[in-house]
Amino acid sequence: MLEEQRPKQMMHRVLVVDDDHDLAVLLGEVLTYENCEVDIAANGMEAMDRLRTSDYDAVLCDLMMPRVDGEAVYNEVVRDYPYLANRFLFVTGQPSAQGRLQ
Repeated sequence: MLEEQRPKQMMHRVLVVDDDHDLAVLLGEVLTYENCEVDIAANGMEAMDRLRTSDYDAVLCDLMMPRVDGEAVYNEVVRDYPYLANRFLFVTGQPSAQGRLQ
């Protein structure tokens, strides 16, 4: 197929927020394979700094992190970047009964 006839794939920018570096890198690799441009933040404070300086199409966030947890990041996103509120996905290693938002 000629290059001009190939459908254009839209690249999405995704912010991965996780204090587990290996998991964040793995998620980034999977998303990159799926045609996403990925930035990684190691904690909630770094995530908010990145959100202030870059535009993202989605956020993948660990729920349980030290200092600023995923729920606090989500609450700030809802307040400051409401267009991302329904493009926010939580990742957690906690059992589902303990990992719920309050």
